[in-house]
Amino acid sequence: MRALHLVTINVPITGAYNIVNNAALTQIISTGGKRTSGLKQAKMLAALLKWDVLRQQDLVACEVATLYQLVGLSNDIDGVLDDALRRIRVFRQVAENLTARGSLRASNLDSLEADLAVAELEQLQMVLRAGRQQAYTALKHAVGLNPDEPLLLRQASLPPPVTPLERVSVIAAVVKGFQNRPKTAR
Repeated sequence: MRALHLVTINVPITGAYNIVNNAALTQIISTGGKRTSGLKQAKMLAALLKWDVLRQQDLVACEVATLYQLVGLSNDIDGVLDDALRRIRVFRQVAENLTARGSLRASNLDSLEADLAVAELEQLQMVLRAGRQQAYTALKHAVGLNPDEPLLLRQASLPPPVTPLERVSVIAAVVKGFQNRPKTAR
């Protein structure tokens, strides 16, 4: 057989090969290419589902990181509140002792104000600890642990803030690196 009068193809007209190919060609022609369009749509749907899974993984990772930071921040705030309560209680004792000795440096009002501050800080600390427990439970749920199972955090405290001296040393290193560039070196 000679296709388009260019090349001779030696394929028998009546063979299983031709019947299958003719049937496939007939199906594509009769469906108007809907079969190939359906395949393209299926591939696009698979790609979209893959992106959706990646998006969900990112959301879970973001939630875990947020809850971890929340637990760490609440631990740090709890430590600050403990320290503040200790200092206010010492102030109250000093004010009470000075008042008992008849000193004019402190009065009963100072002791009462210290008691009020202690009561308010203890209430704040209770709310903070309840919030930390909720964040801790949500973190265990987000990582797939049983609520009764303990979750040991590697570090439950945030790193200390950057000091001004560290900032200056970093700025100096950046400036020094910038000046040593070939374009700016003199």
